[in-house]
Amino acid sequence: MKHLHFFSAQLDQFTILAEQYNYYLVLLSYVAACLAGFCASSVYQYISIRPVNTKTRLLTFYSGLTLGLGIWSMHFIGMLAFSLDIEIRYDIPITILSILPAIIGSTITLFTIKHKQNKPLTLFLASGILAISIATMHFIGMEAMIMNAHMAHELWYFILAIAASWALAYLTILAIKNQLPIKALSAYPMMYSIIASISFGFSVATMHYLAMFSTFFIKTDETILNRGVPIDLLAVAALIGVLILVVGLATILTFKRRIYILDSLALAHQTYMAETIDNMSDP
Repeated sequence: MKHLHFFSAQLDQFTILAEQYNYYLVLLSYVAACLAGFCASSVYQYISIRPVNTKTRLLTFYSGLTLGLGIWSMHFIGMLAFSLDIEIRYDIPITILSILPAIIGSTITLFTIKHKQNKPLTLFLASGILAISIATMHFIGMEAMIMNAHMAHELWYFILAIAASWALAYLTILAIKNQLPIKALSAYPMMYSIIASISFGFSVATMHYLAMFSTFFIKTDETILNRGVPIDLLAVAALIGVLILVVGLATILTFKRRIYILDSLALAHQTYMAETIDNMSDP
């Protein structure tokens, strides 16, 4: 299908298709992004205090892969929640391609904040990379749509979608880096990961739904539904992505609990040794 992407406020002369949403799936799409944000933030909290080596590089890539999967899953669950008065199918190669910008951008962002100085400008630019990767994934994913309609976009809503995503991505990075200006959070390290997950979820969802709000679907008389797959099959892939994120979350929480227990045992052992030495007559 030939998609005519253009920015226009003169849409009155066209037949604009009505859009509908399943709000339960909208909520699920946000939850998918939050799960990815929490998994990636939790892993980053682990590697941030450790020296750079092959293991930390692999874990950083894993975090980027998790964020990318979360962005991709959020988008296509969001598209599952979306419906028009016409049939929509999806081009498989473009759909698969759309996950690459999300993974690459997320990984570059995490490597940047891990290996560069924590200057405000660096973190701001890193959050921009993340926001642009979310936007790129979104629009490549939209290119995968096959339907008897063209798409038009309102420029200002498009700009607002990227700006809002950028701002929320910056908040996400501050939370991941434990640099939120809230002193009370220092006593509850888990809260940084929770805030990062909520913020990341909003960053992806805001970009997606504002961009969808800026998009108009113009009906055509073409007949092009002879390829691609229906959204139901694509939904299975997105839901599998969510399942992977849930399994990853459970694994990370179990891993963090084991670390907490080992840290507690190490602290108890250190205290015992210190008391033993202090009580010796000739330490």
